[in-house]
Amino acid sequence: MRYAVAIVRMSDRLMRIIDMGESVPWHSASQFWWTEGNFACDCNRELEFDALEEPRDGACGDERFCVPVARLEDGSYVELDGFDRLTEGERKQCLLEFNTPSRSQSRDAAAPADPS
Repeated sequence: MRYAVAIVRMSDRLMRIIDMGESVPWHSASQFWWTEGNFACDCNRELEFDALEEPRDGACGDERFCVPVARLEDGSYVELDGFDRLTEGERKQCLLEFNTPSRSQSRDAAAPADPS
């Protein structure tokens, strides 16, 4: 199932909605992946936030970015990591951002085209 995540850079509270596209569908382990797995680490969150191929500084950790919520293709929301680190206003803004298409960036759009 297709989904999008909100990623917040904590240093300036900038929030981006990242459409994970067809290449990374939601599955039974996705919540774990974002809270305890590879995408719980700032180095990987930075890759998605800035649409990079390689992290700028490669620093691992869990303080620079939070991923408070995912919105699944069926319209449901799944709380992930850091919703409690946001103010009440930021939480509301986070949920509103999912309905603002110009604020979303697609993971698939950043990926190279399939040559086949």
